Amino acid sequence: MTTGVDEALQARRISASQMRLAASHPFFAVLMMMAPIRMTESVATAATDGESLFFSPAFIAPLTAAELDGLIVHEVLHCALMHVPRRRGRDCLLWNIAADIHVNGLIRREAHLKLPSGAVIDASLEHLAVEEIYEILRSREQLPEIALLDLAPVGARVGDGSGASDVALEAHWRSAISRAVAASALASQGKIPAGILREFRAACEPRIDWRSQLWRWLVRTPDDYQGFDRRLVWHRVC
Repeated sequence: MTTGVDEALQARRISASQMRLAASHPFFAVLMMMAPIRMTESVATAATDGESLFFSPAFIAPLTAAELDGLIVHEVLHCALMHVPRRRGRDCLLWNIAADIHVNGLIRREAHLKLPSGAVIDASLEHLAVEEIYEILRSREQLPEIALLDLAPVGARVGDGSGASDVALEAHWRSAISRAVAASALASQGKIPAGILREFRAACEPRIDWRSQLWRWLVRTPDDYQGFDRRLVWHRVC
């Protein structure tokens, strides 16, 4: 079904958005370059599978330049913060709401960016990690309405693309963030928002296997001096 919207024109608007971001937010512009953008009518608004960004031409056509910039950064942040692989087995709708609250809170702090009408905002929760927001939302009887169900399950087909594996996504975005930090440092407007940088570091920090850590504390090793040493019996110090 065609919508009568000039898809080529909307694609040019997205390219213009990238140029604006390069001037005002070079960090986001570099991240945007790492996510293929596809125009498709198979999504109602905008979506991401954690690897690519999908936009409905009809949805973005009425958006202002600032709103389009905000929408693109919204989707890019979902990717870079690895919200798709981090969902694991959690409820898809609830995770989308939690991730949107968090991402929109980050965007609201940035000048030159504006969220489209209907964006989910909760100032009381947006400073928390997505996992924390998710658990709080689980305890509530009523949830905020969400216009964009934009996080696709890992491996699911969205538009004309296909999702990548958790490992591949995490490796890709760790590399992308490193490049964005380096490129932003070279730019004259290279300041990276502190709050966003903390989120990236938290998302990319090495994961510690709790089983290995627990094993260190529960299993005796050659350097464990808490046990009974028979060599010291005759000294009567054991």
